Amino acid sequence: MTSLELRRQLVHLGVILFAVPVPFIGSRWSALVCLGAIVFNWVVLPLTGQDKLFRRDGERFLNGVRVYPVAVLLLVVLFPLKVAVASWAVLAVGDAFSNLIGRRFGRVKLPWNPQKSWAGTIGFFVTAAPTAALFFLFAQRVAGADTLWSVWEGQPILAEFTVARCFVIGAVGAAIGAIAESLPVRLDDNLTVSITSGAAMAFLPALLPI
Repeated sequence: MTSLELRRQLVHLGVILFAVPVPFIGSRWSALVCLGAIVFNWVVLPLTGQDKLFRRDGERFLNGVRVYPVAVLLLVVLFPLKVAVASWAVLAVGDAFSNLIGRRFGRVKLPWNPQKSWAGTIGFFVTAAPTAALFFLFAQRVAGADTLWSVWEGQPILAEFTVARCFVIGAVGAAIGAIAESLPVRLDDNLTVSITSGAAMAFLPALLPI
């Protein structure tokens, strides 16, 4: 693995630390912070030239550095806060370890996407599932039923779940995120992984008696 790829994945993974204060400041302030991050990644980094540290050769304008804060903003705006934080964990941890493990051990490729491997996809799920569950549980205890969108009021996802059920929700979100990350689609996987995993966790309690 090149130093560029290692640097990208370590930053991708490390950004999850910014999710820790999110339940304490709430959805509204979190959305404003995300807007600030978008301005920083879209304007400040290019102006200072620091975006070159994370940009692959020939990478398109809407690269991961620019899309990442947009994806997190969408999570905060669209879903209850505990789902948003857990989905962010799936994105940060699962996507990073999928890349790191896949590049090191990914000899057997996926039949539907030869650019991805079984090792990377399994590594995604194994690391993202417990992390998502812990972040979901943490955010639930701190932020409760905090949400920006009134459509979630009265929905099962806003209930308080036991530790075991939080792990079920986290595992489902990680599984859906791993599948989304493995698909050969042109849309940036920061968006596909975060939104699909968030939707899975948000709607699971309404579909299954967990």
